[in-house]
Amino acid sequence: MKINKVNEEFLKLYFKNKRVFYQKVNKYVYLSDSYRIYRLNEENCLLDTSKFIENHLENFMNCTNYKEGIITNELIVDKYKLRVIKTTEDKRIYVNDNYLKLFDNPIVMVIDETSPIYVYEKDELVGMLLPIKVI
Repeated sequence: MKINKVNEEFLKLYFKNKRVFYQKVNKYVYLSDSYRIYRLNEENCLLDTSKFIENHLENFMNCTNYKEGIITNELIVDKYKLRVIKTTEDKRIYVNDNYLKLFDNPIVMVIDETSPIYVYEKDELVGMLLPIKVI
């Protein structure tokens, strides 16, 4: 995960008066803006989380009955730059490419176009992203 970029993104959100949520659990800090959750090791979180809203984000990090999705090179540019993820059933799921870029070698776990997308790095669950509906 690009730790410095994650810290930078959430610092920018805070200074733009956007809602930022966090939760500290054991050695991890979970950060969210309602569209995504990143799990950082506590020592990698460079933010003063006392300024954020405490929430139970760990509860959202439950990845059961999911299958590995395929991150394609296909991009759709609309209001956002969207990355296409394909399921094993050949369904197309869209996610904000800027959110996905913050991971190094992500492996995504998906069910369908309405369920959260779970992101793994080296067999470790490190994030959750919400899909975007394209009409």
